[in-house]
Amino acid sequence: MRVAVVDRAPAYRRGLELELGEAGYRVEQPANMDRWAKEPGVRALVVACRSASEARRLALTRARGTDAVAVALLGEDSPVAYREVLETGVEAAVPRDAPLDRIVEVVGAALDRRTVLPTEVARSLARGERDDEGIDEEHADWLRALARGATVEELAESVGYSERAMYRQLRHLYEELGAGNRTDALLEALRRGLID
Repeated sequence: MRVAVVDRAPAYRRGLELELGEAGYRVEQPANMDRWAKEPGVRALVVACRSASEARRLALTRARGTDAVAVALLGEDSPVAYREVLETGVEAAVPRDAPLDRIVEVVGAALDRRTVLPTEVARSLARGERDDEGIDEEHADWLRALARGATVEELAESVGYSERAMYRQLRHLYEELGAGNRTDALLEALRRGLID
């Protein structure tokens, strides 16, 4: 099976490539990832993803090749990180700082069209839980103000942001809630008990 690893740290990437090679995978270093993804044959693309947007790019690259599977190396080991990445369409995820043999195990499972998850993460996904750790008290206050009818301009003034910066901050907050707009964000915040 063919595998390519993408990571900003050359020493880490090389160590993982060696471990994958020792496990019997044919490790490749394609100059053009898009072209590699379009080639026929089963293969895995293993990429460090520090955010959901990086995972979306990985999923899109993988989607170009129907036989390719995508494995995200997570920056943090939490149910939220797994959920965000898996919701993008990536087949598997594992913390970047996991032991190399664990990463090899997850890559193998993905190539077999299976996903290996920590028990805590599987339970959280099965229950449909969303981890609210990412929503701090300040952001919850913003949601409460919006629910009371505050405008973005009023909210920006009260917290010391420009209106434009406040829109960016709110867009990020909505993404954390898995919402595409203010109404959906407020409904999700209500569902989570962040607002009354």
